Amino acid sequence: MSKNKKILLFILVGLILLCICGCIGTFVAVTYGGEYFMENAVVDDPQAAQALGDAMFDYTVPPGYKEDAAVDMGIMKMVMIMPGGNTSQMIMLMELPAFLTANSDTYRDQMLQQMQNQLGTQGSMELVDQETMTIRGQEVELLYMEGNNSEYGYTMRTMTSSFIKGNSGQVMVMIMGPSASWDQNMVDGFLQSIH
Repeated sequence: MSKNKKILLFILVGLILLCICGCIGTFVAVTYGGEYFMENAVVDDPQAAQALGDAMFDYTVPPGYKEDAAVDMGIMKMVMIMPGGNTSQMIMLMELPAFLTANSDTYRDQMLQQMQNQLGTQGSMELVDQETMTIRGQEVELLYMEGNNSEYGYTMRTMTSSFIKGNSGQVMVMIMGPSASWDQNMVDGFLQSIH
């Protein structure tokens, strides 16, 4: 075997070993580090969830609601504002960096498509209303969708906003709950409280 072939073979064996080590390292990092990351990304402390929401922008939590949980994945943050008592609408705030939401309509459409895909054969969501509202000096489009889902046994209604400029990123507001008990006054009041 020539000297050049030996060098080439040595380089190939080195690259193969490097790839194997990389795969093993990735597997270990995802298996052990991913679990640690996910455990720490979910925030189930209401005060920490409130602090995360307050960092997005100022708003007034509707009576009977509280920031209940959040997800902080660094680049993406979500806050769930949950109802208590007889109301059943949930408010979700999702913040992404501005560079990820450059084409915010496309991003929102993709998220709505994912929601539709999750309903799958059990139901479908259809656009039932659309309006604009000025929030933080910005014209924000609000899409209202409804759909039946046999898993839940009722008609679900959602309101999804276009992205709103927040304190450190772009924030989408989503409110969801049963259509039969939808409280539009609560929705409007919450959206108008954002500043």
